[in-house]
Amino acid sequence: MKSEASTIQVYHDVVPSENYDQTEGFIPRWRDAEEFIEDVTHNIWGKGNTELIRKTYLENCPVYSLSGKVEGVETLVKEAENLKEQYPTRYIYPSTMLWNGDNNTGYHVSRLISIKIKYKHRPEIDSELGEAADGKEARYWCISHCVIKDGVIIREWKMVDNRSLHGQLGVVSRDISRKWAEQWLRDRMDPEKSESSHLSWLASEFQRVQNTQKIVDNFYINLHNVGSAVRPLYEFIARRVAGLYQRVWGKEGLWSRDNFKLLIKEVYHPFARFESPQTYGSDLTGWEDLYGLYDTFVFGNKEGKGLAMSLDWIILNPGNDTRKVLSNGAKHNCWRYPLSTDIDRQLELEKHFVDSDLVSESFTMAIRWTLAGYLKQTDPSVLVPVVLMAESHLECAGFRILREITVYDSVAVDAQIQLTTDIVHDVSAF
Repeated sequence: MKSEASTIQVYHDVVPSENYDQTEGFIPRWRDAEEFIEDVTHNIWGKGNTELIRKTYLENCPVYSLSGKVEGVETLVKEAENLKEQYPTRYIYPSTMLWNGDNNTGYHVSRLISIKIKYKHRPEIDSELGEAADGKEARYWCISHCVIKDGVIIREWKMVDNRSLHGQLGVVSRDISRKWAEQWLRDRMDPEKSESSHLSWLASEFQRVQNTQKIVDNFYINLHNVGSAVRPLYEFIARRVAGLYQRVWGKEGLWSRDNFKLLIKEVYHPFARFESPQTYGSDLTGWEDLYGLYDTFVFGNKEGKGLAMSLDWIILNPGNDTRKVLSNGAKHNCWRYPLSTDIDRQLELEKHFVDSDLVSESFTMAIRWTLAGYLKQTDPSVLVPVVLMAESHLECAGFRILREITVYDSVAVDAQIQLTTDIVHDVSAF
């Protein structure tokens, strides 16, 4: 276990060489944030080397998830040991990984992972999945968003598609969400746990996001991973995509089905692919499929009130191609610029920046975001406060999203709803 004041040398078994630049935060075992997370993910969660947690996590590192906050290395080690017992067969299939930042403010790394498990029931661990799931297999998405400083993880957010996991194991998610809600309430009512309880954290997140929404242009894009000469161009492109994304899934888009459809057409490609807990393990393709998300999203179909959305961290990773300069007469690629409005946006970029051909036409973005608002009920006097924490990986080209994989825990969202509708019936208890 290491404290934040510890030196880099004591974090690892490898001693840095004399000419090693400690300002980068990594010793020779890992060249950069990407390799650090890749190695740690495989060793801890793939091979089950839980001892590595003590060497790569800050002693009091908080790990946030919508189902509950965990804090402290020893708690993390215990959870990892339990996972080894429950999922003795566990495969990690890494997908996209994006990072930005520096060692002063912290490296942010977003890792999209497909996990395949085979469940083994262990009554002594008090597993909520139950004996009926024993021997069943499942494959599901997870996104881990870590902040690394001085060679250790100092904060982490985890988004897990628990609904997909439960469905494949034959577990009723609603039963589990009720257990979570009841446990959250017990912790909230316990004087020794109240301030650090999950409900207290949800309440603080709810207020944070509501306050953030009052700020104009309320998101920041860190581009330390991009060359300084082209940062203004990528800032222009990223703000266009992220700003529209916030409008789609925030108050404006969820206000009405017509608004949602118009905004979908603004930022998604006509043949865009989309996957999230709403799609139950399959993906949607094209605008017509995406329109239906309005009816299945928790705050959609005019069920939300007082919605606010915070884009908490944004990462952009440039592609390997270059943009054509359309104002010089170059022919546009109709896949990347499918509509006349896309050509207009590219011409606007060229008008603002004479070196627009220095940036790539394809790029990937990771957006960690939080949505907070109230859910309407049959009884108009009852409003259910809900916090939804998610992360989205977006494959983009031109100014549009070609493919999106979003991960959030819809079972934990259901737990928040059940807390008010079935258990306490009082919004003030949140």
